Amino acid sequence: MGSREKLKLVVAIKGYLEAIVDESPGVPEVLNKFNALTLDLASMIHRKPVPPAHSELLDVAIAGIPAGPMAAIRDALPAVVDLVEWRMDRGMFYEDPREIGDDYTHGNMNCELIGPNGNAFYHPDFTLGFFFMVPRILYCDHDHIPPELYLPLNGPHGWRFDLGPWQDLPAGAVVWNQPEQPHAMRTYDMPFLAIYSWPRDVNNLCRVVHADDWRDIESELLSSA
Repeated sequence: MGSREKLKLVVAIKGYLEAIVDESPGVPEVLNKFNALTLDLASMIHRKPVPPAHSELLDVAIAGIPAGPMAAIRDALPAVVDLVEWRMDRGMFYEDPREIGDDYTHGNMNCELIGPNGNAFYHPDFTLGFFFMVPRILYCDHDHIPPELYLPLNGPHGWRFDLGPWQDLPAGAVVWNQPEQPHAMRTYDMPFLAIYSWPRDVNNLCRVVHADDWRDIESELLSSA
């Protein structure tokens, strides 16, 4: 069901990675895994679709993808939204699910296109898909053993690394988190939508890295809405 539409989207993502291959050491690593896959209709797998819990905000996020190198992804994504499984991270990816926070657990979605639970292609040790967050929430500082590539499709959104200062990154930024590097994100008025990938060691859980300013950040995000 929807094989051609999903294949078109996956090929568009691969083309985007090829266009930015020199922008981060993480992009070639993800592309190497991509290149080992056979991207054709006969190789595709299918999962039962699960509609997105935040469908209207997802539409807003997709509409915020700019023209240019990401246009092929923006144009292919709407046809796939209702053909795939959207999951909410309720802490299932964490060593202690109680630590990650209610705003995040109720305000996120992900769709795995490639991976052990892929909606398009299976791979036992490579994940790639979409990650979404609603406006004005904090994704608390955390780390994990797998390296991680983020390609924000809209923006700006706030990021910090190694518990350092916050910085706002636009659509088209390339974020490469080294293994066990603490990182956090926060959203503003625009819902967050990004391509994500764990190119290896995917069967590991995330760990929360505690910081003293989480409550203040969440209060500030809500008060400035």
